[in-house]
Amino acid sequence: LGEAQQQALAVSGVRVVVDPAVAPLAEGDQVARGVAAALAAAHPVVDVEVARAGAPGAPVATSGTDVPSTSKTIKLSERGSFDGSVTSLKFQRPPRRNPREQDEYKRAPSRVEGRPRQQAAPAIRQAEAPQLSFEALDAATYSNATPPDPHGDVGPNHYIGAVNTAVGIFSKSDGSKLASFSFDAFMSAAGLTGACGTGNMGDPYIIYDRVSGRWLITDMAWINDAGPFYECIAVSKTSNPVSGGYWTYSFEIPGNNLADYPKFGAWADGIYMTSNLFFQAGSYAGVEVDVFNREDLISNAVTIHMQTKTLSTSYWALLPVNDEFGTATDGTPAMFVSDDGGLRMWKWAIDWSDSANSVWSGPFAVTGGQAYSWAPDRVTQRGTSEQLDTLSDRMMSAAQWSNVDGTPAVWISRTIDATSGRAGIYWAEIRGVGGSSPTIYQDMQYTVANSNRWLPSLVVNKSGSMAIAFSIADGSTYPSLAYAGRTGGATLGSFDLSERTIASGLSAAVTTYSRWGDYFSASLDPSDDCTAWLMGEYMSASGRWNWTTRVAKVRVGSCEAAPVNASVPTIDTDPK
Repeated sequence: LGEAQQQALAVSGVRVVVDPAVAPLAEGDQVARGVAAALAAAHPVVDVEVARAGAPGAPVATSGTDVPSTSKTIKLSERGSFDGSVTSLKFQRPPRRNPREQDEYKRAPSRVEGRPRQQAAPAIRQAEAPQLSFEALDAATYSNATPPDPHGDVGPNHYIGAVNTAVGIFSKSDGSKLASFSFDAFMSAAGLTGACGTGNMGDPYIIYDRVSGRWLITDMAWINDAGPFYECIAVSKTSNPVSGGYWTYSFEIPGNNLADYPKFGAWADGIYMTSNLFFQAGSYAGVEVDVFNREDLISNAVTIHMQTKTLSTSYWALLPVNDEFGTATDGTPAMFVSDDGGLRMWKWAIDWSDSANSVWSGPFAVTGGQAYSWAPDRVTQRGTSEQLDTLSDRMMSAAQWSNVDGTPAVWISRTIDATSGRAGIYWAEIRGVGGSSPTIYQDMQYTVANSNRWLPSLVVNKSGSMAIAFSIADGSTYPSLAYAGRTGGATLGSFDLSERTIASGLSAAVTTYSRWGDYFSASLDPSDDCTAWLMGEYMSASGRWNWTTRVAKVRVGSCEAAPVNASVPTIDTDPK
């Protein structure tokens, strides 16, 4: 390739098409893959895809697609401003919106290899009762969608919780609701007239950004399945989410792709987003990773600087690592994690002055953990033959950063197979994240005989204590919300605080869609870096759509001293 051709390839992907009318598919694939590999080797930033002419679905992945593309970037399509108090918004219940798909797109069942399962040390006592627990948003009043996708975060004085199509702001002192509104009402009042003003569809995510002291309220939007598709982001103008005002933005996702299951992470140098791409809300098209310049977002800058990386269909469901403490130093690359085809991590060192100098690296295999398999697609509940979705083909948000006693680490959780059609929880602490050889420092498989535990969300405080929220259900238990935890000095890979129910389910979830979740949230109180705030779903009343969300404030262990971890147990058994 000549210099001009290489420069052209640097700003555009290459699609090698195999025409079955010209060459047999096997022979054509072999030739096309050779061309793709040569193109990728000729210029390291090229994103090469191989497709069959006339064949439906996503392109066939090739070795060339391991290098992310810089050719297609997310772009700002509209912006607005909201001033005054959100209490002025008149709440209007959105129209009923069924899931985009009756079954969420799922990857083929997978197993992560590792050492045999370890028997965890027994819990010493039950986790403490919540210091505060209150109803947040429910289906009967605030939403008309299933599943709710509950997510929230806590700030100095408020808790903001969201479900599909609605937002609630609560007092941190007593849980009283200060404001509630639909995404459409909020975004349209802020001046957005496109899809973000009238077509908000869900997958909300809330962040209180420690670095800036601002709130981010996000969800996705579109008008029709042919696209285009948008991510809607509101950024508070002050730390007061009720009356401080907001800047609002509508970002168009490139390539007529729906950016599904968007997850956000705050880092020292920006706000990061990952999503699974579906071309025109149909065939799977890979993973998109975006970063937004924080200073631009909070100031409504003339130019909102962003950078985008796109990974091929070989990859799935990356999570951005979220810095709950706001302590990740500048110059520390942002991190991402996934366990599709093996537990792996990536890094992205951003240069805002010249995007050509930004460096994406990975994947790096994470080694040393226990072996586990993804859970069954669905699990049983009391009172109905309808089973509930586990979303076991992906990690649960958020992947959390910690730096306890000066040791950087990333904490993850997910739903795993507990045998006999049951689901359990896996969590792990990954160390060595500063290099290219991340390793599991401690991990645990938590299962309960004849019952299901799934949809975990964890948070770690400044002493290394961890709280994790999750769903409970089985043949004798309606869908309920619970949590468990470990103190910083507990035996590695164990809960020394056994589970406690936050809210007991009162009926079965019967929707004909079997959807549940699709995720919960756990966040750290910035007032003390110790107290955890958890939000999840349970069934509070009978009826097809009567889910409810609850927020719980819990304290796990002491925050007065750095932890001294005990030894790892060595019993290799599996007492399911």
